[in-house]
Amino acid sequence: MENLKIKRHNINEQFVDQLASKYGLPLHVYFPDKILQNVESFRAVSKELYPESQFNFAVKSNPSRGALRAASKFKLAADVSSEFELRAALGEGIPGENLVCNGCGKTDRYLRTGVDAGVLFAADSFEELDLLNSEAKFQSKSARVMIRFVGMPLKGFSSLDQSTAADWTKFGIDIKDAKKVFAFVKERSCLQFEGLSAHIGTQVCNPKGYKVLIDNMLSIVEIAKNQGLTVRAIDLGGGYPESYLSEEDWDGFTSNLIQQIDGKLSDEESVTWNKDPMGFAHLKSGETRKNPQWIGKAYRTENPGSEMFRYILTHKVKSGERLCDYLKKIGSPRIILEPGRAFFGTSGITITEVMGVKYINDNPVVFVDMGVNNHGTNLVAPDIFPFEVIPKKGNDSNVGVFIGGRLCYTGDMISKVKVKLNRLPVRGEKMIIHNTGSYCADHFASNHCGFARPAKVAIWNDGKVEVWRKGEEFSDVFGEIETSQSK
Repeated sequence: MENLKIKRHNINEQFVDQLASKYGLPLHVYFPDKILQNVESFRAVSKELYPESQFNFAVKSNPSRGALRAASKFKLAADVSSEFELRAALGEGIPGENLVCNGCGKTDRYLRTGVDAGVLFAADSFEELDLLNSEAKFQSKSARVMIRFVGMPLKGFSSLDQSTAADWTKFGIDIKDAKKVFAFVKERSCLQFEGLSAHIGTQVCNPKGYKVLIDNMLSIVEIAKNQGLTVRAIDLGGGYPESYLSEEDWDGFTSNLIQQIDGKLSDEESVTWNKDPMGFAHLKSGETRKNPQWIGKAYRTENPGSEMFRYILTHKVKSGERLCDYLKKIGSPRIILEPGRAFFGTSGITITEVMGVKYINDNPVVFVDMGVNNHGTNLVAPDIFPFEVIPKKGNDSNVGVFIGGRLCYTGDMISKVKVKLNRLPVRGEKMIIHNTGSYCADHFASNHCGFARPAKVAIWNDGKVEVWRKGEEFSDVFGEIETSQSK
């Protein structure tokens, strides 16, 4: 660590220039005090309504030792999805009993390390359960398991490729096989059954998704009970959303998008790149729309972060009781959450440099010195993030622009939604993308077109800077050619 005497609230020209000079651009910056603030908001809801809660940092949202070190410092458990994530979590002091191992197609090494460390597996298939039983028997241990279930009517609450509890998903065991899988577990002596697991997707803005999830999970609890199994833990996964836009901006965007679909906007007035209908793709031009339903990943919610957790705990189940009260009545099983975005998302920014501006179909497109390999969530669904040009000037006037990246293919758009900038920038000025603390830096990070992966740094509240990942150099990207002479 080194002290640059930077405070997280002073995101201005001096702040940007100081970091750019030291670590280069583009640059991913995180503020751990904001992470802790987000964590504590979840803990406050738990303390008020249901103390039997466990919060797991979803490592895939920011896979770095620095992020894990912060999570460990903040006394979080963790959800891992690979053997290296597991190894890093253990290395940063998070004990095995506080880790959940997720993922389909787990390797032998992943299973072996997890059984040895005493983790809790979210078992993804009958085959995996068999492998865990064999590995535990070989180690003369028990493998702690909960069953990951899918096949619930949850389509449309997240983007199609991130919907992970509905029918067309590669994860988990279908709920129609619940009785079969519980019998399967009981027949294997080295499996220690602990509970149930499910995960809807990411950025789940509509609380109805969690209502459907809860009702289905409680029905599975009854099936387990009837087969003589005690559910000690219920993992409700992640997906806890953030609001990336104000209510006014979200309403304005969706209203304009509907007009665009109806053909009422010119090319210059388009609000999405190539007139992508996004969450209104199911609507057709000319249809009557009193209350059009947005389907998929949304960018505004009335229940951000811990407020969605509050909704879950106070949701009334079939008995008419709040979930938190019903759970106490059935033995107080531990509720496990795996927030990634809700912990880290608002804690981060990405700083980049403007390469220039040009007009495409009469729309201003600002090009920046980065690509979607540095802002990878756009490769799954068009994202909407707040942007601003630095320095701010007294005569700034808002302008709507698309943001383009530097990679050599048309889909490399940092924003496929026309976003609001405080002014139109010129080459060499700096731009900040807000709320990029989760997924953006790593989701599809690569060296495409020979670009280096940027540095990741964390600025603590006392001004100390911790490097979570060094920026890459030429040798990191292209390496050296090694030859060996055969004898």
